[in-house]
Amino acid sequence: MDALMLSPKSIEGIVGPLNLEKSSCPHCGSGSFVKHGKTGLGRQRYRCRECRKTFSETTGTPFMYSKKTLDTWASYLFCMQGRLTLRKISKLLRISLPTAFAWRHKILSVAETMTDNMLTDTVEVNEFCLKENFKGCRNIEPRFRGNNDRRLILFLSCRDSRGNILFRTAARKWGRKLDNKEVSDLLSPVVKGCKTIVTSSNLSFITFAKRNRVKLCMPYSANYRLKGFTLRAAEVLTRAFKGFLKNFRSVASKYLSHYVNWYRLMLEKGSLPAAILAMMACRRRKLRVYEFGKVQYDGSLKQA
Repeated sequence: MDALMLSPKSIEGIVGPLNLEKSSCPHCGSGSFVKHGKTGLGRQRYRCRECRKTFSETTGTPFMYSKKTLDTWASYLFCMQGRLTLRKISKLLRISLPTAFAWRHKILSVAETMTDNMLTDTVEVNEFCLKENFKGCRNIEPRFRGNNDRRLILFLSCRDSRGNILFRTAARKWGRKLDNKEVSDLLSPVVKGCKTIVTSSNLSFITFAKRNRVKLCMPYSANYRLKGFTLRAAEVLTRAFKGFLKNFRSVASKYLSHYVNWYRLMLEKGSLPAAILAMMACRRRKLRVYEFGKVQYDGSLKQA
């Protein structure tokens, strides 16, 4: 489909109707409210009988305060699925370049709330890292300007024998390997009924395997090698993600978790627009424009 402005009917035909109706006041939670005119974009406005505050169908969602129609947002998602550049999206949808950039990260920050898949049976776990990238940052400390002084962003790429996937940013540190606590905190909540863990040569996984009473295979270690087990599936995920990032001509490290969300959506959901629109319609906005400077590598916001 061409990445042009889509009509409401064509959007409904592809992603289904958007359910933005309110069952309670987003300010106080009361279920008693009445219609109170229309917004400038023609959306229904309501007034709560309890707190007397007004709200619309988009209050509390990522669409809040947006002067653009929901059709423009939906068209933007189809542009994302086509991996168009921000400049091309800006031109096609007639929105400014800063707006195109802000929408991308508002959308992907909502996808942060996706639940992790449970991993079972044989689980392949591949660690990899990328150098910290300060693209777009205007206030870099002098000691971080050289490549040798930059920290690393560590990732976990996991896939079990049933095809379930876990892919996420794991840590920001000087070393290239996760320690015992980091491995336990990341994997313990998602590894259920696991019989064998196949991983690299990080010794922290030996401790994790003993504590969780599972077999351990390290294909690249002579001491823990088991016949018939490889890291091929997890390594394929890793290579595909690195190739995915190359399309963006380097990515600032603080936004890496957002691109991980994008990659996960591509792997797990059939239609990117349908999946994200459903999330945005029922979940609260997570990232405001003034908070962009506080974003960290794991998607959290830096506290003042």
